[in-house]
Amino acid sequence: MRRLGVAVASAALAVTPAPARADAWESARDPHAHRARRTAEAVERLAIAAARARRWRFESGFQRAAVAVVELARREGVRSAELDALMAELLLGWPDAIPDDRPRRFAEARALLEASLPRLPVARQASAWFLLAIACARLGDPRCERRAYDRALEVEWRTDARANILLNRAETSLVLGDVDASVRGYRAALGLAQTPVHLALAWYGLAIALERRGDLAAALPAVRAAAAVRMPASGGRALDEPSVFFVPAYDRHYYEALEALGLAGDATSPAERRALLELAREHLDAWLEAARPERSRWLRNAERLRAHLEAALARESPGAARPGDGAARR
Repeated sequence: MRRLGVAVASAALAVTPAPARADAWESARDPHAHRARRTAEAVERLAIAAARARRWRFESGFQRAAVAVVELARREGVRSAELDALMAELLLGWPDAIPDDRPRRFAEARALLEASLPRLPVARQASAWFLLAIACARLGDPRCERRAYDRALEVEWRTDARANILLNRAETSLVLGDVDASVRGYRAALGLAQTPVHLALAWYGLAIALERRGDLAAALPAVRAAAAVRMPASGGRALDEPSVFFVPAYDRHYYEALEALGLAGDATSPAERRALLELAREHLDAWLEAARPERSRWLRNAERLRAHLEAALARESPGAARPGDGAARR
């Protein structure tokens, strides 16, 4: 699980509109730079409108318009490092904005960022390094992703942005099989998280890392803490936020399974507890079906977790023995 936490409208890549006199001077002195900056401003305005549009159809329209603005400018020869980085963010953050295959878009975003990073001012590099990490994640290259997060942390100073980088990098450590580093990373993200989404995602990630380290007893309270955090705008879970994605996509089932198992521990009735346990088993079975052909490194964990679920469901069956049953009778 990772979060694309850099929005065009609020990223360090954002271009501040110039005062009118400076704008006119720039236009006369360097028409190309002037056009590139005005294009970036137009894209940002569309991004702000998209962020404010709650219904996905409206949001998609603004996103398509932003892509069209950049593509039109590029066809006319208007190029800049900032525009290339903005285009990369559009390609990464809005995968339905262009009717084309995702792998090609993600590869194009990676190429744009790798080419633009040496030309970007230091103040704007943190966001670009973060986006490069996202591109590498989308393309299934965790080592490239990890290196990019490391570089982003070198130049990023905003606390919540650092929390986002840390929790994403912790997931990368998990993908690479370094569970201890993942646990440390998620705990570091928890120490910095200031918004509900970062707090919840850090708890979710920590729960998964602990379970995959073999510590289910510690994972369950962590996943309950994650589920308890609601998003201010929607009232929903962090897992359902549009900026959250999973690589591989089926890994979402593991999070859902662990959450349902954790919530079963707080169920207020046997019927609710059994329903949550069955939901956990359903999600885990879906994960196993997708993961077995790929020979995921976490198959053994999932099979152990499924056995735990079966045992818990057996205890919930009618007529199953309860604590205290079997005492001597006369």
